Amino acid sequence: MEESKENFKKIKSANQMMLDYFNKSFLSQLEDIQNLKTQIFEIDIKIDELDKTKDIYAFKTNSRKSVFSPVTNDGVDTERNKIIQEQIKDLQSVKETLTLKLRGMELQLNKLRQYLETLNNAEDALTSFEPRYTTDDPDHTDHYGFTFLQEDAKEDISSHGYNILMLDAYDRALTQTILDKQIKTGLEAMQNKLDMINYLIGTDVGRAKLTLQEILHNVKQMSHSVDEIAENMNSFSSSDKPLKEQLEAYLNEFKQKHTKIKITASVETPDPNISYHPVFNINFMRLIAIFFDNIALHANASNVSVQASLTPNMAEVILTDDGVGIKDTYMEDSPWYSSLHKAKEILYMLCGKLDISGDVMSGTTVKFSFPIQQ
Repeated sequence: MEESKENFKKIKSANQMMLDYFNKSFLSQLEDIQNLKTQIFEIDIKIDELDKTKDIYAFKTNSRKSVFSPVTNDGVDTERNKIIQEQIKDLQSVKETLTLKLRGMELQLNKLRQYLETLNNAEDALTSFEPRYTTDDPDHTDHYGFTFLQEDAKEDISSHGYNILMLDAYDRALTQTILDKQIKTGLEAMQNKLDMINYLIGTDVGRAKLTLQEILHNVKQMSHSVDEIAENMNSFSSSDKPLKEQLEAYLNEFKQKHTKIKITASVETPDPNISYHPVFNINFMRLIAIFFDNIALHANASNVSVQASLTPNMAEVILTDDGVGIKDTYMEDSPWYSSLHKAKEILYMLCGKLDISGDVMSGTTVKFSFPIQQ
């Protein structure tokens, strides 16, 4: 029996080592794929920029020139046009190479995903056999429950840790994509328009003024995008106000943005100035924002009720709406990077609890709580 137990431990340990290895490989491959996509995106932007610059040099008119028309050097412009076309051709060649590499990496990622699924299934199978190697051991009979829970906790930690790392990688990739599409693209578009103004200033002042107005409009849009990114990255992290005040301020702001949704709220607390350690304050408000964003985007609700209890030892919230409800399989149906999965992992890290239920008739009820450890 003792030999069987040792062999079982060796198999389980080897399987866990392979799981850890492939988890690490999967995350690394996922990050490499994102970086490659970013490179391809940057090449597309550069090709577009060169196309616009090429059009400037190719800008000609067939109308009869006046003796007062500025003297142009068509030969130089033609040569520049050829150089730009060669640059575009080289970039397109690089893009094709990177695209082929990306396809290969995505195939490898799918294989890694299959390996992980197989290893996780093996881990589940091994866990199902584990009681056979604990209940028959007289030295551990009194501690069977504790030992089993301890092993189960290890499996949970591994699974949750993997999910948390994946969500973190997704958040970083999302921020990077937004920066590329909204900020970098906007800057390069303005650079192209400035190049155009430099050309038009001596030939078409009216068109130059219109282009300048477009640039000013783009600057305002970019400033708004920067504000949105900063808000998403720094939400609730710098506020030193009491938690009740933060919650009320968020609800008032939500009401202003979503005027068709009626909100009733009550906050019970023995101390209106209660404030926890920043990690609890920040993540309490993150959870509130996640569930209210979900209501705004998916619930189609007209009435929302919030009941919060903030005590020195516990933070609790019951959130109900009269929307379309939610399926029991919401965790399986929603993608791994969804806000509901994020809320689940935040509460796991806070040693908290989450319960979501509902249907078309009653809407949705969300209950979450976590202990406060000062």
